[in-house]
Amino acid sequence: MPVRVEKVRIYRYDIPLKGEFRISFSSTVTSSGLIVELVGENGESGWGEANPAARILGSTLGTSKEALRHLAGLILGRELEPLELHRLLQTSLLGNGDAKAAVEMAFLDLWCKERGQPVYRCLGGAREEFVTDMTIGIKSIPETLEDARYYVERGFRELKIKVGEDPDRDVEKIRALREALGYGVFIRVDANQGWSPKQALRAARKLERYEIQLIEQPLPHWMLREHAELRRQTEIPIALDESVHTARDALEAVRLGAADVINIKITKAGGILEGFSITRISEAAGVANMIGCMVETRLGITAAAHLVGLSENIRYIDLDSDLSLQWDPVRGGVEHLGGGRRRLPREPGLGVRVDVERLKLLATVEERGGEAAL
Repeated sequence: MPVRVEKVRIYRYDIPLKGEFRISFSSTVTSSGLIVELVGENGESGWGEANPAARILGSTLGTSKEALRHLAGLILGRELEPLELHRLLQTSLLGNGDAKAAVEMAFLDLWCKERGQPVYRCLGGAREEFVTDMTIGIKSIPETLEDARYYVERGFRELKIKVGEDPDRDVEKIRALREALGYGVFIRVDANQGWSPKQALRAARKLERYEIQLIEQPLPHWMLREHAELRRQTEIPIALDESVHTARDALEAVRLGAADVINIKITKAGGILEGFSITRISEAAGVANMIGCMVETRLGITAAAHLVGLSENIRYIDLDSDLSLQWDPVRGGVEHLGGGRRRLPREPGLGVRVDVERLKLLATVEERGGEAAL
């Protein structure tokens, strides 16, 4: 049975983080994003989240809001199935992956609620539990060690360390972590495009002795051939993130031999279904997948977790941003069991509840073409 959407509401949130989060090219102390509500003809609501990022997704709060309004006009009053919606979203607007993902996750929430199943079960998945890493942003070595000990004491056994400002200092930081934590903790590093090819090779060769799981996006996103060359010169697996948004990008990365691992973010891909296409391409090519997040609430994290439930090829999981928020307008959803263990909800749809009292309503778009903007 198709779903018919009769109303769309767009909300904004601004949530302080527990501390500054810094990567190679930006820093923030606040998570700001948009939550979209699709209201079906039976009055049921489906929920989605857009977390724009100008230098990764090419979107801002303003452009994402307008993209959501545009997409709302395309879907209102139409009876749609998931694959039909997916084609409509992917072909109607260039880029704007975060807005597309928000609409698709809200639609799948509605569609699977009508079928009485969680999204991952509705789409044929089976995995219910997984282990996420915890990310530590760029900090001094003493601060990084303090954070790492804190998370390890609370049961985390996988850490993702942001690097990319100075290769020599980055290597020294990992050496200090290994001395402090030993080798019973998995460590991944993420340079967020911060190194040059020469810097990346020098850093990788020095990092090899510290048993690093992978190096994520060491070079600028357009350097696919350089990533392929780096792969040939180091034993540490190379993961692509900013270089791969869609399934077509994944196909090109695979063709060039540029990655051992491809990191999927549904906000880059434009939704769960495009993300699943990336897993299929990757698996066929013998490339593993990682799944990551922006600085999202539990809504976006839960949607990404449903994709984890769909694919065993997702072997590295980085779904932790909701754990860094001072408060969250979303309840339910993916459960945090302690340490890095998380469990998918068993309720129909995404399994989330959204407290709209903690959000700012920006616009309401209705089927008859009317719009109320606040």
